[in-house]
Amino acid sequence: MPKIRAYKHKEIKMNATIITLRTLQNGGCTYNPSTDTFLSGEPFYAVAMYPECEQILTLKDFTPDSIYQYAENHKDILKHTPNSIGTWIDEATDKVYLDISRVVSDKDIAIAIAKRTHQIAIFNLKTLEEVRL
Repeated sequence: MPKIRAYKHKEIKMNATIITLRTLQNGGCTYNPSTDTFLSGEPFYAVAMYPECEQILTLKDFTPDSIYQYAENHKDILKHTPNSIGTWIDEATDKVYLDISRVVSDKDIAIAIAKRTHQIAIFNLKTLEEVRL
């Protein structure tokens, strides 16, 4: 079990480049700042929990600085352990979504949450594939 730590501005800034690269390589990335853990490859589904925090960027505008600024804007929510920074490239539009996400082990539960929060898709962290709704 990863060690729980406080939200760290410096670590977010350092990891923003890694988040950007993993998003561009894998179509998405989920990073938990409280545990300093990247969740790619884990047997979970990432689902956005706070639609009011969603930010949509063009690929051109998706930079490490945009991730850092997003994290800073939502640091009060990100300081809670279950919350992660989630990124996802919508293959249909080539837009990048930044969200506050949580991971769920059950696909049906993840889909139900996504429908309740009006999401387009969830992200399978094990296979690195989107699951469109």
